[in-house]
Amino acid sequence: MSSRESDDESCASEIYFSEEDDVYNKHEDPPVYNGAPISVSESMTSILSFVIRHELSGQEIIDLLNLVNLHCKEEDNEMKTSLYFFKKYFSCLDCPVVYHYYCSSCFAKVEKIEVCPNAKLHAGKNDKSIFVELPLVPQLQKLFAQEQFFSNLSYRHTRKKTTPENLEDINDGQLYKELLGFLSESELNFTMMLNTDGVPVFKSSQKSLWPIFLNVMEQPPKYRFKKEFTLIAGLWFGCKPEANMILDPLVKSFNCVRTGFHVRPPGRSNSCISKGIVLAATTDLPAKIMLLGMTSYSGAFGCQICKIKGRSVQITKKQRKKVKKKTDENNEEKLSSVWVYPYSDELDLRSHQETKDLGNKAYQLLMAVGNVKIDNLGVKYPSAITQIMYDVIRGFAVDDLHTLYLGVTKTLTKLLFDSKHSSEPYSLRKYLHLVDERLLKIKLPNVFERCIRKIDGEFSYWKGKECETYIHYLSIAVLDGIMSDKYLEHHIDLVECLHILQSPSISPEKLLACSKKLDNYVKNFEVLYGTRNMSMVIHLLQHLVFVVTNLGPLRYCSCYPYESLNGDILKIIHGTRSRGGTQ
Repeated sequence: MSSRESDDESCASEIYFSEEDDVYNKHEDPPVYNGAPISVSESMTSILSFVIRHELSGQEIIDLLNLVNLHCKEEDNEMKTSLYFFKKYFSCLDCPVVYHYYCSSCFAKVEKIEVCPNAKLHAGKNDKSIFVELPLVPQLQKLFAQEQFFSNLSYRHTRKKTTPENLEDINDGQLYKELLGFLSESELNFTMMLNTDGVPVFKSSQKSLWPIFLNVMEQPPKYRFKKEFTLIAGLWFGCKPEANMILDPLVKSFNCVRTGFHVRPPGRSNSCISKGIVLAATTDLPAKIMLLGMTSYSGAFGCQICKIKGRSVQITKKQRKKVKKKTDENNEEKLSSVWVYPYSDELDLRSHQETKDLGNKAYQLLMAVGNVKIDNLGVKYPSAITQIMYDVIRGFAVDDLHTLYLGVTKTLTKLLFDSKHSSEPYSLRKYLHLVDERLLKIKLPNVFERCIRKIDGEFSYWKGKECETYIHYLSIAVLDGIMSDKYLEHHIDLVECLHILQSPSISPEKLLACSKKLDNYVKNFEVLYGTRNMSMVIHLLQHLVFVVTNLGPLRYCSCYPYESLNGDILKIIHGTRSRGGTQ
């Protein structure tokens, strides 16, 4: 057995190749064998899809390649049967990746084998983070060459609305309407949505993976977030990045897409010019803060939509203190503080240009004053996202998964049932057993993806879908007769507004009613649950109608599809070797 064949037996991450090896002619795409109905590229892509879907190991890939080869003719056989050549095929395509290396301690840009120039300042900490840039234009050209993708681009012209004046998709949002002139220049022009989030790869390491996803919003909703129509602009692996570390390398690609690139749609002999622009972005709050280059929501000016300052509230925390005898424990109170955002009926909204100017001003102050913490109304530095997105303030969605379900819903449920709040007037802790009994008796129809678990002992494990089902469909019925009328009526207003803003068709009248109800809900929340619990997720309820007005119903800017894509990426990681940047 040759050394190369021996390498095939190992994990895929242990296989390397150099530029001296034979390179396939990327301009040729012969059939798998003489007379075969499919080409080598179609065969390789199909096999790769199978490998990813079924999470095959290196040896399993080899077995699959050999099995396919058995069904091919021997004459002019182009089938790749070794894992080495299977990987080599995909390394020689027209979409070469670009690697950017950074020091994980000081974020200085370095070469792959270069030692950080600031190594003396962080002795013993020489780990590197890597950003893999995946050029957008070749990916988009391949998308436009697909019959289904190209035919679906006409969706914005052919879709049938239930009610003409209602908001029924992102196409009906105010932001999309402002781009109708850009879109009308060509039937091939399009808009995109961006998403990124940190995904923990290993339990024993704080390093995470940050994929940057893009989806074309002119596709019908049921096709919009399909894996085959999702672009990956880049992948970051390492410590938590700063915005410009993952966005700066992409600015050139986004500018190229925005100014126009050549595509050849199916059935057309000549190439055409297509242009694209990033209309929207959807992420959880920590990722949004990182991308915008703003201060955290646990500090002054932490809202990314308005310039409310908030204030710090002092609280006491009970802390267990162990004494000499292991059996004896004393409780002592520890003073702490939280940043809250009390209700205000005068919210000064941010704007795209103002945010851009504040970032530039923060940078100028940093250069003049030196290495000190600077933020102007919450903007810490100029982020490259302002060069990529059409409008970073109106285009950033308030995600339903993290903000409304894992945020607002979990906050409310903890206030009602957590033992820490048992002495509060709103607490329902003493009725927890009755609430759990009601929850467990409910039999949900098959349309629901998850059953509801009890709250006692299992609430911390609730997924987003469980929180969604609970707040939309079960909470009112479960709390009826247990929660006092003023609290229940307050809760009903929230449920009604969330249901309307998530519905597939929202009338202007209902949108206006939601604006008034949510404003009143936040105002009364401070009275009923106390200023100490006026967290950022509660404050963001005042901005939901603003987001829906600009981007359409909340369901079309959800992070649910991207959470699924992140899970699929984690499934194809089988080992821990060579994870830090080997090409």
